Amino acid sequence: MERVEEMMGIPVISSVRDFSNRALQWLSPQAASCSVCGGLLRGAYVGEVPSFARELERMLCGSCLQAIPWLNRIACRYCGRGIPCPDCIQHDERSFRLNRSAVQYSSAMREWLARYKYRGDEALAPLLAAMLEPPFHAISQQVMRQAEVSSEHDPGRNREKLQFTNGTSFRSCLLDKCVTLVRFMKGHHSKREASHLWDAITYVPISRERAEERGFNQARQLAEGLSDRHELPLFHLLRRTRHTKKMSFKTRAERLRDAHTLFAVNERQIQLLAGSGQSPAPSELRILLIDDIYTTGSTASACAAAIKKALPCPADIYILTWARS
Repeated sequence: MERVEEMMGIPVISSVRDFSNRALQWLSPQAASCSVCGGLLRGAYVGEVPSFARELERMLCGSCLQAIPWLNRIACRYCGRGIPCPDCIQHDERSFRLNRSAVQYSSAMREWLARYKYRGDEALAPLLAAMLEPPFHAISQQVMRQAEVSSEHDPGRNREKLQFTNGTSFRSCLLDKCVTLVRFMKGHHSKREASHLWDAITYVPISRERAEERGFNQARQLAEGLSDRHELPLFHLLRRTRHTKKMSFKTRAERLRDAHTLFAVNERQIQLLAGSGQSPAPSELRILLIDDIYTTGSTASACAAAIKKALPCPADIYILTWARS
């Protein structure tokens, strides 16, 4: 008996206990693996946090969460870069209002996107879409602030633009939008509130050859994810006019030169957005254009220019991208 007790000493009991704890974690209904590294998920956030943060906890382990280089500090208010941007200083005339990105294009983020975009790991699509939430909130906050400032300077011009579609009074609408802004700043807005800010969400298209090679358009999947989350009307406004080599293989000069002739509009989708001619065209539209990476801004600018040229009414176009290189 003493021999048995000696054999079942503290080290053995400790090992059994550790194994039991791991087994309970594995068998727990809440146990899941990290979407990136396959590790065990554990809560990383404490206290009250935006819903997207809790969602990321259900997708990523603590190490992978810590590896995300969120683009929180904006040095260039136009392109959303974290450092002063010579591109925006040299080219201040573009077809869109601004760009905001979720992350810096670090080596870790480059690997995540390569797995999804080039190696066909579509299981990462929900993760990347969830990571768009912080810049989506940031853009929506800025839209609200600009609308409120514009209404103060010229209330007659913005009365129709700020009004909800249900016919409520301008003053009531303005108050509702102020409440919406506060909720956006806290990250606790509803789907209905988000849908009132945007007339359309669309995406950068890829060529038919690229779609056949890859099997999906990453920008479209990101746009679809955001559309589903916030009940934003998704429009397929753009098409690619020709197939080219990958943008990542092009020089800056080639990007700027080629982008201007790469995109055209889908006329039927433009008509649907503008009202199909069956009702008066809206006085102004607010459109969110989605892409995976913002580099020089040439693609975003060309897409926005094509949309604005085809629409029968003015449009403010904002760019939302997953990474800023």
